[in-house]
Amino acid sequence: GETSTGTPEAAPKTDETSGASSATGATQQPTAFRHNGDLYCPIMKQKIRSEADAVGYVDYEGTRYYMCCESCLTMAKNDPKMAADAAAKL
Repeated sequence: GETSTGTPEAAPKTDETSGASSATGATQQPTAFRHNGDLYCPIMKQKIRSEADAVGYVDYEGTRYYMCCESCLTMAKNDPKMAADAAAKL
């Protein structure tokens, strides 16, 4: 009898979200933006409980900015630098 051992695939899960993030050969995972240890939407200055609670994110210059709602996500995708600047002012 064939005993099929479930070999777990060691393939990393790649979430290719087509956004304004143009990664030029950067294999390094972006660092999530945090404020006082918490995830924050930089636009609404809204605390986000976890990555799963965010509607999405944009990556800008090695930092991942999670967004609290669709309108913030749209704004951030259109202008990721604005999101980064807002985050810097938190």
